[in-house]
Amino acid sequence: MVALSILPPPLALDRPAPFGFGAFIVTRRWRDEAEVASYAHGYGAGYDPERMRSHIETLFTPETMALIHIAAPSFSRRHKLAPLPYSSSYSRYIPRCGLRRNIHAVIPHDQLVHAARVGGISIHGPNPTAIQRIGRLHTEAQATWLFWVIAACPPRIRRSVLAGYVAWTKLQKAKGCGSTV
Repeated sequence: MVALSILPPPLALDRPAPFGFGAFIVTRRWRDEAEVASYAHGYGAGYDPERMRSHIETLFTPETMALIHIAAPSFSRRHKLAPLPYSSSYSRYIPRCGLRRNIHAVIPHDQLVHAARVGGISIHGPNPTAIQRIGRLHTEAQATWLFWVIAACPPRIRRSVLAGYVAWTKLQKAKGCGSTV
């Protein structure tokens, strides 16, 4: 699974603005083992949006499922996990791979913050500037994945997966690494 948080490029008639994406990648290796990685990339105003698509494409294999974070207003109770509609403005940046489906997660900011806290990370402010948002896209992607784990996994699996995630975050902090691969 690749959990993505995307700040889309401006439309053709909009002012040039920075854009980018954050990805949290979980790859199942064995029955009870997974590999985890986090990746983020920002692009300056005026960059070709196709560069973002090609960078996102490199994160996918034929077996990959995408979980795409779509922000919803805070305290909105209309959160949902659903198949990604083909007409979505995000669809041109997400490759369709194999037989796997892409899921979008419409998550209100307060619930994204809660999911982040479960994982021991923090997301501040519901209305960041474009530059602030680029700086936290990888964190939003992780929080989106955490939200999915909480909402979609049975309790036994959830405990195991969250324990593995907490171990990974502690290893990352101990290494002194950033959140890129």
